[in-house]
Amino acid sequence: MNRSEEQLIVFSSKSWKGMVLLAVVVLGALAFGWLAVQWQIGNMLAELTSPNEPNASEVARVVKMVSPRDPMGSWLQAVTKADDFTAEKLAEAIEAHRQTVRLSPKHYPWWLELGRSYEQADRPDEAEKAFLQAVKLAPSYTLPRWQLGNFYLRAGREQEAFEELKKAAEKDPVYREQVFSITWDYFEQDTSRLDALVGNSEGMKVGLAKFYAARERPIKSVEIWRSLSDQSRESNRQVGALIAQAMFEKRFLKAAVEFSNSLQLEEGIKFEAIQNPGFEQEISRRDDAFFGWKTDSRDNVRVLLSRGEKHSGNRSLQVTFNGFSKAEFHNIYKTIALEPGASYRLGFWIRTEDLRSAGTPKLEVLSASEGKIVASTDPFASGTEDWKQVSVDFRVPDNSEGVVIRTARAYCGDNCPMFGTIWYDDFTIERIKDIEVTEEIDG
Repeated sequence: MNRSEEQLIVFSSKSWKGMVLLAVVVLGALAFGWLAVQWQIGNMLAELTSPNEPNASEVARVVKMVSPRDPMGSWLQAVTKADDFTAEKLAEAIEAHRQTVRLSPKHYPWWLELGRSYEQADRPDEAEKAFLQAVKLAPSYTLPRWQLGNFYLRAGREQEAFEELKKAAEKDPVYREQVFSITWDYFEQDTSRLDALVGNSEGMKVGLAKFYAARERPIKSVEIWRSLSDQSRESNRQVGALIAQAMFEKRFLKAAVEFSNSLQLEEGIKFEAIQNPGFEQEISRRDDAFFGWKTDSRDNVRVLLSRGEKHSGNRSLQVTFNGFSKAEFHNIYKTIALEPGASYRLGFWIRTEDLRSAGTPKLEVLSASEGKIVASTDPFASGTEDWKQVSVDFRVPDNSEGVVIRTARAYCGDNCPMFGTIWYDDFTIERIKDIEVTEEIDG
C-alpha cells in the first residue's frame, strides 16, 4: 500500500466518524429545538390565556400536554379549578399548585398562590407554611409580607399580622396607604394604633401625615408633620404642598397656615393676621398662594398696585371702574385664618376719586366654611374723598376657621354702571370682646 492510498483510507475513516457525529448533533439539535418550540408554545398559550376565559380549562389541558414541565401550565390549570368551590375541585387546584412549585420552587409568587389555595380549602397550617416560604424566598419584597400579614389578620392573629403589614408599609409607599387604611378600620380609627405602627420611620411619618389629612384629621396631620426632621420636610416638599392645598380647600385653615409656613409657600403667613396688609408685596396668582390677595379678570375693571397713591409705605391697591354694570362684583378677595367663635374688628384705609354709581362698592366678610355673609361695611360714598379709615366688627361662625373678605357692590339692578377709582391700604385685624349673636325665634 503506498502512501497516497494510506492517506485516503485515513481520510475516509475520519469522514465516516464525522458523519456519525454530525448526524448525532443534528438530531440532538432537532430534538432540543422541538422541545424548546413545544415549551415556548405552551408558555405562550398559558400567558395569553386569562383564567376567566371560557376555554381556559381546555387551554390548560393543551399546555400540560405540549409542555408538561412548564409551571405556567400547572398554574393555569390550578386557578381554573379553584373557581369551583367544591372540595374535589379545591383538592385538584391544590395539587396543581403543588406541581407548579415543584417545577419552579424558587419562584415566590407560586408559593403565594399555593398559600391562598390552602387557605381557601381551610387548611391554615399548610397555608402559613406556603406564605412563609414565599417570604423566605423574597424577604426584601413587599408582596409576600403583605400576603402573610393579611393571612394572619384573617386568622385573628393580630400582633403577627401588623408586624408583617408594618414591614410591607416600610418597604413600599404603594402599599403604605393600604396598610394605614386596614389599621384605621380594624382599630376603629384609633390614631394611637397608627402612630405605634409608624414608629420613628420618617418615610412612614410623611405618608401618615398625608393619610390624616385625607381623613380630615388636621391636628394629627400637623402633629406628625412637626415631628419630622427639617431634612425630611424639605425632601418631601411636594407632599407637604399637597397636604397644605388639601387643608386649605377643606377649610382647615389653621393646619393650612402650619404647612404653608413650614415649607415657606407664602411670605408672612400668620394665624389671626392679614398677609400683605399694605400691598407692599406682589399679588400672586399662583394656586398655592392660599392666603394672598386674589383678583379675577372683569370687563371694564382695572386692578393694579399703585405707587402714586398710598396711605403709608410704598404703594396701595388701585381699582378703577370704567362702566362696570353687572349686579355682582366679587373681584378682590382674600382668606384669613381666625379662631372659630371669636370676635374681630377688621380695619382698612380707603380713598375714592370721582366714584359714580347708584350701587357703589363695599367690603363684605364671609364665613370661610360656608360662604355666608357675616358682616359688611356701608357702601362707599360717591364722589372724591381723601384717605379715611373704615372698620367692621364680626363674629367668626363656630364651624369656621376663618373668613373671606371681598369687595362687593350695593345692588342697583342688573344693568347699573359704575365709574371712578378706589384705593385700598393698611388692612388690620384684631380680636375684640365677644359679640353676642341673637337668633330669630319664630312665632
